[in-house]
This record gives sequence, C-alpha cells and structure tokens, in this order.
Amino acid sequence: MKPALANTADSISCPGEKVARRQLFFPNFAPAMKQSLRIDSGIPRPILLMMIIMAALTVANLHYNVPLLDVISRDLNTSQVKANLITVFTQAGYAMGLLFIVALGDLYDARRVIVINFVILILSLLIFAMGRSIYVLWGAGLVTGLSSVAVQMYIPMVSKYSLPADKVRHVGYVVSGVTIGVLLGRVVGGLLGGWIGWRTLYCGAAGLMALSCIAILLYMPPLEASFKGTYRQLMASILDLVRQYPQLLAKAGASALAFASFNTLWACLAFHMAAPPFYQDSRIVGLLGLCGIVTAIAVADIGRYVNRVGAKKFNIYGFCIMIAAWAILYFGGDTYGGIIAGIILIDIGQQCVGVSNQSTALALAPQGANRINTLYMTIFFIGGSLGTFLAGQGWNYLYWMGVVIAGLLLAAAGLLLVRLKG
Repeated sequence: MKPALANTADSISCPGEKVARRQLFFPNFAPAMKQSLRIDSGIPRPILLMMIIMAALTVANLHYNVPLLDVISRDLNTSQVKANLITVFTQAGYAMGLLFIVALGDLYDARRVIVINFVILILSLLIFAMGRSIYVLWGAGLVTGLSSVAVQMYIPMVSKYSLPADKVRHVGYVVSGVTIGVLLGRVVGGLLGGWIGWRTLYCGAAGLMALSCIAILLYMPPLEASFKGTYRQLMASILDLVRQYPQLLAKAGASALAFASFNTLWACLAFHMAAPPFYQDSRIVGLLGLCGIVTAIAVADIGRYVNRVGAKKFNIYGFCIMIAAWAILYFGGDTYGGIIAGIILIDIGQQCVGVSNQSTALALAPQGANRINTLYMTIFFIGGSLGTFLAGQGWNYLYWMGVVIAGLLLAAAGLLLVRLKG
C-alpha cells in the first residue's frame, strides 16, 4: 500500500502547458508543501530526492578546501601543516555541531533549525572567501563545519518517516548523497578552484546555499517535534539512549575508524600529487575525486543488502576492502593506476561500513532518531578529524609513507573493533 502522502502527491494534476512544464521539472512538490509527514507512512520521492541533493551540496562545503590546501598555503604565505589545519578545524566544527545542534531536530521543527543553520553557513562561507589570514580561515572553517550539520537531520527524517520496508534503502541513498558530497567538494575544489580561484569558489558556494535555503522553505513540509522538555533534558536523554542501546557506541566507533581511514587518503593527496613523480596541481586531485563519485553512485543501493547479509559481515567486508586499498597505495602510490584503485576501494569499503552501521543504529529508536544520529555522527566526525590530523602528522614526518601507515592502522583498528564488539 502506498503512503497517503505519496498518493495525494501522485493524484494531483495541473492543466495547462505552463503548469505542465513546471511539473516536468518539479513533479509533485506543491502538494508536499501542504502535507505533514507521518512516522512509517512514507516520503514522497521528490522530497527524498531533494534531501539527497541537499545532502551532497551541503557536505561539499566542508571539502572544497582539501585539494586547494597547497594553493591556499602559498597564497597566504603559510606552511602546509598550518594549511592542513583548515580541514581539521572544519571537521572539528562539524563534530561540535553534531553534538549540540542536530538533536534540536527532536525538540523543534527541524525545518526551522535547518534554515537558521543555512543562514549562518552562508555568512561563514563569505568570510572564508574574504579571509586574508590563516587564522581567519581556521575560524571560518570552524563555523562552516558547525553550521553544515543541518544535512545530518535529513538522515533521521528518512529513517523516521519512510515505510518500514524502505528505511534501510532510503537511509543508504541519503548516506550516499553525503559521500558524493564529500567527493564532489574535492572535485569542484580541485577543478574550479584551480581555474577561478578558491575565493571565487567559496562565494559561489555561498550562493548555492542561499538557493538551497529558499528551496527548503518552499518545498520541505513542517515537521513536528518528538521530544517534550528542555534542551538540557534533551541532551541528557542522549546518555539514556547509550545506556539503553550499548551497541550504539560500537557501531559509531567502527564507522568513525572507517571515516578516519577514508579521510587520511584525501587529507594529503594534494601534497602527494604536487610532489615527484606527479608534479600536478589541484585540478588533478579534482579529477581523481570523480572516481570516488562514480563509485559512490554505483554502490548507492547497497543498503538493500544489509538485512540480507548482516551488518557485522558488511563491516568486516568493508574494512578488509580498505586494508587491501592501503596495500595497493603502499606498493602503487607512485602510479596513477595505484592511486585510482586505492580511491575506488576505500570508497567502497567506507560505504559498506557506514551504511550498515548508521541504518541499523537509527532503527533502534525511531522517536529518538535525531539524538541517536547526534551521538553516532559526533563520534563519526571525531574519527574524521583524527584521520585528517594523523595524515598531516604522517606527511610531516614520513611524507606519503606516513599517510599510508596512518590509514592502514585505522582500518585495521576498525576491523579489530568489529571482530571484538560487532
């Protein structure tokens, strides 16, 4: 049986050539504006598609700087180690936002929280574009990360309102949108940043977020709060969820280690490609990101197999694939073939771990989905920041070899955690 909201959206037709053209590009959005989503009753496909696109565009803001770190370090006359800290501050800000902001989606109308975050995000992107000091970029990066967490409210929404049979698959789609956004930011940053300059790129990103904010106001339906109480009680209830579902920490920890290993590759790839034997600029890093985007799209439907295969097996397969990728990057890291193979395999492994853990974690308590996601994604992005930091230190002491060692150890630690606690 189709959900009532989807039936309503599908049953409305508008006569006239002008309206027909509008329906071609924005099918069924207008009815969705007037409806409220209901738990386990389904999400209209246009709304789901909008969430996936917004997830990719928002997360991309965190990663435009990655292929441009070498360029930024030269423009601001600062060291590569200090430039690398832009990414660390951005991801740390994201982790802070996950901890203190995402849970607000249970306390207030999530749409209003998302819009407020987008306004702050637009301002931080503009400040980043105008920054003349590495310290300004650190601060702007921190706020950019803090306000980009709005995207993490989409995943609990999808888990909460999708039909039970579609939950894991739909969560997988949005998580794939997030992964595509991570890689899209690096592709766009590498290609456009090298062409139009990183300052112009960040101004354009602010413009995209302004358009996204308008789209959310127009098309996303209001969402009812699911928690009655104060903000302090809301945050305290997260600890209650940990006590009630102790497996949450193991799932979040495994995903954090997978994301840390994933970030280790990308954090210093621009430096590696600028060094011998490649001597390439940021544009080649952008092109390499296309490999990851194609892979993320190809495995976007992987969530449908989680229940069939089992989350623990999915985790083991994912970490084994990542370890194999780092072995390839060790022996073939000075060749384009080795780099491309490593990127593809690390993306596949990270998707296996991330989708299986997040979808099963959110299914534990649908009414507390935003709070579960707060805990899960805070730990997840602390792992990402750890991976970026370790990559920077590895590069500082042993260059590419240090990056490979850091990524390999993180993937191995994740595999060990799953075997012991999964």
